[in-house]
Amino acid sequence: MKAIVSDSLQDHPLIIGVTTRAMFDLAAEHSVFEREGVQAYAALQLARENDPLKPGAAFEVTRRLLALNPEGEKPFVEVILLSRNSPDLSLRAFHAFEEHKIPIRRGSFTSGRSVAPFVKAWGIDLFLSNDEDDVRAAHAAGTAAARLGPRPEKMGEEPLDEVRFAFDGDAVVFSDASDQIYAAKGLEEFLRHERENANSEAIRPPIPI
Repeated sequence: MKAIVSDSLQDHPLIIGVTTRAMFDLAAEHSVFEREGVQAYAALQLARENDPLKPGAAFEVTRRLLALNPEGEKPFVEVILLSRNSPDLSLRAFHAFEEHKIPIRRGSFTSGRSVAPFVKAWGIDLFLSNDEDDVRAAHAAGTAAARLGPRPEKMGEEPLDEVRFAFDGDAVVFSDASDQIYAAKGLEEFLRHERENANSEAIRPPIPI
């Protein structure tokens, strides 16, 4: 069964910004950056320019999202790399993309400065990073942003070509009426309201498909 997708998604693709430290496992390099500063970090990256990079926390979801794009057509999803590396050190990341066959070809490299100001410049819809300060700055500027934790040791999700999303129900998919009752009157009133409205469509706003 072939999915029917509106052309508007290809006219205005989802743009995701991801940092190199979220995309790849750079824990060793980042520890050098924290202990010895940007020059020592740059020297280490240059020394390891041809060393393969291992996947990080954002690697798998990024790969799966990009796999949604139809070959030879306008993409549904684009990914922009944002990095505190200097431009001359970006080759290691793009070598890794080629090795893993991930079509990411654009990005910004800030030579140690925050990447947050570049989020708006690229028109990014979702920003993924390991750095809490950058995530907070992107969110404050009006962009959806998430701080990623460490990559799980075992990636057991099957099948490998699926992308799964989890949404909060109250105030996201449905109205916040129940959530407001819980906040104002507690759990018992919330449960009573849920029982009384179990078959009601009134609290369910239309969701465009």
